[in-house]
Amino acid sequence: MYPKWRGYYKAIVLYLLSSGPLSGYEIIKAIEGSFGGKIRPSPGTIYPLLRYLEEEGYINSEEQYVGKKRKKIYRITDEGRRMLESYMKDPAFNQLLSYLRRQDEEKVDILASIVEEVRFLSEIFDELDSTDRARLEELAKVLSDFSDKVSRRLSR
Repeated sequence: MYPKWRGYYKAIVLYLLSSGPLSGYEIIKAIEGSFGGKIRPSPGTIYPLLRYLEEEGYINSEEQYVGKKRKKIYRITDEGRRMLESYMKDPAFNQLLSYLRRQDEEKVDILASIVEEVRFLSEIFDELDSTDRARLEELAKVLSDFSDKVSRRLSR
């Protein structure tokens, strides 16, 4: 993040949640997309921050299931809205919001998004405790097929 904007992740997360509930992954992707891929917050940055914001009462979370997968959805609280209002009085934060809004209007680079998705998936893969061989073989096949598609595109 640009030096004058360091320390605003908390405010950015509250700002994003003020528009509606999001998962941690959606927050990461929204921040990354807002900065045109120049800022890529890691799960190791965002999830502890979400835990802190929840412990302080600025946000709350609810677990939802998508198929068999558990997903935690975060919502801003009234206390979080008050905190965000104080950030909204900060000229540097308003400058940051202006920058974010400008980036939202620019064209999204789909290939850059795919690369970042794969990087993110690679990071969370290390956290999986599943050793289901059949599922891992299925994953290997999907990745191999995708790699073949990329190779064919490169050879054009």
